[in-house]
Amino acid sequence: MESQEGDSWAGATVDTVLSILVLVVIWYPAVHYMNILAGYPLSEPNVSVAVSVLAFGSSYLFVAGHLSIGDLGEYLFVLLVSVILWGIFGTIVTIAASMSFSGSDYTPLAVTWGLAYLSAYIIVFRTKSTVFTD
Repeated sequence: MESQEGDSWAGATVDTVLSILVLVVIWYPAVHYMNILAGYPLSEPNVSVAVSVLAFGSSYLFVAGHLSIGDLGEYLFVLLVSVILWGIFGTIVTIAASMSFSGSDYTPLAVTWGLAYLSAYIIVFRTKSTVFTD
């Protein structure tokens, strides 16, 4: 009986830690680029604190809520692929339209990440499509 309790406790701890780590990867670009576009109201250490708080708080949905760790993994995968694909698309459009952006202009990066977040949300949570087979 004791080993089952230990396994349950260890499994929940691993799920919590992994979900927090994945959520840090998911939240950081959003908070970072919002901070830049807002004119740096937060210092970089405060951005890190905000990301940590968001990751810790939102991990509850995946550890004890109605969303699964698998959903989180699929969302991360689709998010990263979407960033790459939207980045390629944006580059092609920029070249085709003969546009250029300043190296200090973070708007294209923020738009790319924003489109990727939206795409990943729609693919994983709205269409209920699975990237990985069961």
